[in-house]
Amino acid sequence: MGPAAWAAVGRALATALATSLLKGESSIIVLAAKQIQSVIAANELELAHAMLRDLAFRHREAFEQFMKDHGSELTPEILEELRQV
Repeated sequence: MGPAAWAAVGRALATALATSLLKGESSIIVLAAKQIQSVIAANELELAHAMLRDLAFRHREAFEQFMKDHGSELTPEILEELRQV
């Protein structure tokens, strides 16, 4: 995925965090999403990819809810990549 695609992931995570989609301000999922967002902002895309895959694996229900609510904000390139997770 390219930088523009990761920017879309970062925006979707920001929206999810702002609307408290991920179960409260102090949950491990929210903390992970904030960390992923900051890694994307620092343009460390390989690390962001690994972290996002880990979030999808360890917290599948929250990840599925995120995709349901914010999948339309993501590019087809990202959607394909995340569906393989």
